[in-house]
Amino acid sequence: MTISNQKGNQVSGHLAGRDVLVTNNHFSAAASKSYVALLYERLRLEEAQSGAAMVDAFIEDLQHFLDRPASEVNRTLADKLIASSREDLIPFAEAQKERAMKKIMRFQTSETAQQIFSCVLSDLRNRFLLHVSPLLAANASRAEVDAAMHDKVVAPVAQSMEPSPLSLDPGAVMAMLFYLAGNCHIKWD
Repeated sequence: MTISNQKGNQVSGHLAGRDVLVTNNHFSAAASKSYVALLYERLRLEEAQSGAAMVDAFIEDLQHFLDRPASEVNRTLADKLIASSREDLIPFAEAQKERAMKKIMRFQTSETAQQIFSCVLSDLRNRFLLHVSPLLAANASRAEVDAAMHDKVVAPVAQSMEPSPLSLDPGAVMAMLFYLAGNCHIKWD
């Protein structure tokens, strides 16, 4: 056995007679990203891969929003808007409902896009139920209800979706709100 004397050595780095074990604690940026941001990344990857797997049916969570609840009486979006004294919105709301449906259908072969749409619709419905429905039940004015729809429902959902490869801007989010109303998932009356 040979004994070496290291006295007086100057070393930049490790001074070890054998192995040096290094532990690095790196935290993934993905850990701080939202669920939707992670889905956006996955969607971009799907689009970049020409042979990305396609689905031929809607995922269960999105299908729920595409179907009308069985317990609901069939009323058109126009009927619902008239009942809530919003008849001035009928042409706009019907066009926006159609816009939302076309956007969903355009991405029907992407499971990731379907998950994103499901998140948007679910968040819209939940925010509407928590912030707008109580105002409707309390007979708040239309101005109060509209302000709550914008400030507590549409704007926060749109903000949480940006930047979106699906172009989920405030207008698209509002279109999805009319889509939910047309399919009986939210009510103004």
